[in-house]
Amino acid sequence: MQNEHYRDFYGRALIPAGSCDSKLFIDHFSGQSIPSHWFIALEGKTALASTKFEWIVSVFPSDSAGIYDANAPCYTSICFDSIHEAIETARHIETELRNDTPAAAPQEKIS
Repeated sequence: MQNEHYRDFYGRALIPAGSCDSKLFIDHFSGQSIPSHWFIALEGKTALASTKFEWIVSVFPSDSAGIYDANAPCYTSICFDSIHEAIETARHIETELRNDTPAAAPQEKIS
């Protein structure tokens, strides 16, 4: 597991980048290894002071072997109380990526 912050981590899909995404990758990752795929994952952890799980959907730039930087998602959803809501969100994101809908710019870290 590449991300030790989450108790449960389920890789959902490895999707080839479309032409819109490839341009984004080239612009954002210039001088680095340029990703060729998107990796969608469901991440679950115990909510603070509770035994209930909360889930997020994350999307990571990846290479064709599924190697990605777990600390640099391009998208992270809100927390869901239900894994079913997280799965539905992941399905929606997967559909958008397969349709090559233009992506937003990767998240920027704020220091």
